[in-house]
Amino acid sequence: MRAPEVQNIAELELSIRGLSGDKYPVEFRFYLPRSETEVRSLIAEASIDLAILQRHLIGSDDYGKALTSAFFTDAELRVRFTEALTVARENQTPLRLRLSIDPQAMELHSIAWETLRNPQDDTPLSTNPNIIFSRYLSSLDWRPVSLRHQERMNALALFANPSNLEDYQLARFDVPAELDRLRQAMGVIPLTALGLEAGGEAATLDNLFERLRQRKPDGLSYFDILVLVCHGSLNKGEPHLWLEGDDGKAHWVAARELETRFKELPDMPMLVVLASCESAKAEAGQALSALGPRLSQAGVPAVLAMQGKISQETNNLYTSEFFSALQAEGVVDLAASLARGQVRERLDYWMPALFMRLRSGRIWYTPGFGSEASDTNIWESLKTFIDEEMCTLLLGPEIIRSILGDGREIALKWSELHGYPFYNEDRDKLPRVAQFVSIFQNVTYLRIAYQKALREALLRGFPSAIPEELAHLERWKPEHLLQALDSAGAVQWASIGNNPYSLLAGLGLRIYLTGEQGNLLQNALREAGREPEVRLCPWNATIRSRKALWYYNDDPTPQKPLVYHLFGHFEEPASLVFTEDDTYDYLINLTEHRDLIPDAVSAALADSALMFVGFQPDDWQFRLLFRLIMNQPGVDGLENYSHVAAQIAPREGLIEDADRARLYLQRYLGPKKIDLYWGSSQDFLSEMSRRLEIADARTR
Repeated sequence: MRAPEVQNIAELELSIRGLSGDKYPVEFRFYLPRSETEVRSLIAEASIDLAILQRHLIGSDDYGKALTSAFFTDAELRVRFTEALTVARENQTPLRLRLSIDPQAMELHSIAWETLRNPQDDTPLSTNPNIIFSRYLSSLDWRPVSLRHQERMNALALFANPSNLEDYQLARFDVPAELDRLRQAMGVIPLTALGLEAGGEAATLDNLFERLRQRKPDGLSYFDILVLVCHGSLNKGEPHLWLEGDDGKAHWVAARELETRFKELPDMPMLVVLASCESAKAEAGQALSALGPRLSQAGVPAVLAMQGKISQETNNLYTSEFFSALQAEGVVDLAASLARGQVRERLDYWMPALFMRLRSGRIWYTPGFGSEASDTNIWESLKTFIDEEMCTLLLGPEIIRSILGDGREIALKWSELHGYPFYNEDRDKLPRVAQFVSIFQNVTYLRIAYQKALREALLRGFPSAIPEELAHLERWKPEHLLQALDSAGAVQWASIGNNPYSLLAGLGLRIYLTGEQGNLLQNALREAGREPEVRLCPWNATIRSRKALWYYNDDPTPQKPLVYHLFGHFEEPASLVFTEDDTYDYLINLTEHRDLIPDAVSAALADSALMFVGFQPDDWQFRLLFRLIMNQPGVDGLENYSHVAAQIAPREGLIEDADRARLYLQRYLGPKKIDLYWGSSQDFLSEMSRRLEIADARTR
């Protein structure tokens, strides 16, 4: 089975709630792709008795039959389940089966759910080639999960083989052989090994998380995949891992400590594999399978755990197919399903258990406009508009996120600090949380708190880049923040080897409209030998009262471009568009006072090719900017151009379908043509640089 398009998978979620009396309530939800009305739900009950299940050998046919009988106690649940399988089959679509276990029913994770059988034909569901099976868990971690670039995936493997394992009646394993097998399974994914016998540092807890705190230039975790190869054990039901100390001897690490360390990471690996070697005891698998859901709840998007003493042959077959499918398709639950198909005839087929908080299952993306043919046409069109000075850049916050972090993190921190009382899904929305804080505090407090949060982000993310005289200051003025931002940017772009602002400055545009609130863009323009005029959008009375900050009456040129800060600048705290009230005031004031926007800016927004770089469709800046564009006189002139939206850095739960995302943007622009680039800003700018060089070479 190849990876189907996400929008062509039927979805079935079975949610098991905490014990009620002597039964577990089960919610059944099923819907077909592309059909918002095909949602069928049911509340049933399951008579699951762990003591009865334990009478059977775990993983055996008798165990699977007993589990199936207990789970499908309710006759209507059996009927609905069978109907879902039939409908998916008749529509020729795979079925993604998510088993969601409530945090109040964590004891159910000790069950080998991978042995659950089809009540209709008594075959294991997890080995059915048309069913994509996983255990789905919610998490208290509200940070968005950013998908990875397919060609930039990296893996880290920890091999903990303490020198004194025999003292604890534990067998040591052949690390070089395990490492060689894993490298072969990983294929082209670069693998870094941690562990004394693997040729790296000691496999200590501190060394592990020092590596996991490494970041890529885009701010995401450097290691996308983590594999832990070590012994595990249970102590009073608490999972423990046997890692190494600095001296190479055994160091016992409790699951709760590991869970805490993961929660503290600024960004997590997309996938953690809890491997079990053949020399491990059966208890090791129990410890790993118990750790799996805890790491998932801590925020790890996907955890693959071996829940028993898996044979070497099964492990090799499964692991090889899993990573091969993962590289080919990028969908972790599909890869797990395809791999299980390779071992379906083996007695221990059920041992790999996948715990996920990814609804789409996807962990990587391939950047581009869709196809090589369409890519070529779009780049040629964009090159023409740039050369003819008919292109306007609208720069969003994504580039700066790799330095300052995500505003969602600040919002979550403030939500907890100030007791934000509303729905959880709003707790990571900075304008909404900032509005709440401003009511119970004041606007001045809010601006100071924001500056402190940015200071903390810079010191945490770039401790060696910040000048010493700034690092020791407890309070930064705006000029200190800007200086630190410039220093951090220099380090960041040096690590990439490609400054995105330099690429943009090199385009030679007349007008740069930016949501970035620092000096990085105008600095890059000056370094490119240009003389930018910098102005702020006068959206409030404070800025309007200082005419020199916003008034502009010249005709910009590529040599003297206009850099127009749409949403304020750090040097002028009162200019920042921050709270929900600010966004409303912004639109109202600029709609009522259209003469405040320079004629050159208004004309560019209504009559040029627009190039959006660095936004997300759910960003408040993105939405606000579109409404501003729609309010410009003569906006119908946009129909004469094609436009590029390069702001879609794929995130789990935000965009699952590129076509529908494109439709979303097209509806914002009405009948205007917009080409959606699927990838990050850095992806887009790097490819733009390469493509435009190719176009230049072709015209010479």
